[in-house]
Amino acid sequence: MNRGLHACLCGRIPKKGAPAPRSGTPPDGHTVLVTSSSFVVNPSIYKKLPYDTVRDFLPVSQLAEGEAHIIVVNPSLPARTVKELIALAGRPGAKLAYGSPGVGNTIHLVSALFNLRAGTQIESGLTGTEMPPSWHGMLAPAKTPPAVLAKLAAEVQKAVKSPQTQERIVAIGLEPVGSTPEAFRKLFASNIKRFAELVKLAGVEPE
Repeated sequence: MNRGLHACLCGRIPKKGAPAPRSGTPPDGHTVLVTSSSFVVNPSIYKKLPYDTVRDFLPVSQLAEGEAHIIVVNPSLPARTVKELIALAGRPGAKLAYGSPGVGNTIHLVSALFNLRAGTQIESGLTGTEMPPSWHGMLAPAKTPPAVLAKLAAEVQKAVKSPQTQERIVAIGLEPVGSTPEAFRKLFASNIKRFAELVKLAGVEPE
């Protein structure tokens, strides 16, 4: 990170006492928010946020993307396919549990959708549970001057495309992106709409 550049790393709403994204941060390009796709889920799962997800931030660049959600089971469980897992879960008295990092993240949502769809569509795969790919991206405060935003985006894209950065991103199971502000803005807006639909479909009640 360059000297003078401050990044707030945030996705879900921080625990009490932890710093949260603030709408009053000076739009000078020196303070940015690096967050995950959980950030665009927040408006649908929290009744009140200390910021406006769209109005208070400007997309700078999508840094990386994670394509897949996968299901793994304990080796002792007698299920080796999605169909077998659904059949096992549907047996009288069956008690299966899954784990997720918390309420409203993409793992929780896709799991809730899986449970919802499993009773109606049992195939080798399960349709109707498609989720937008997870991502990590950089946002700047609203009203950041266009020239500053463009310069920041160009530097981020240059950094993401460097071999060293790409190697480190791939090593943690993600795909490097380094998008333009416009491309990230479109993704950001479409994800807010799509996750709102998925949260409603999954029956998640806003907290």
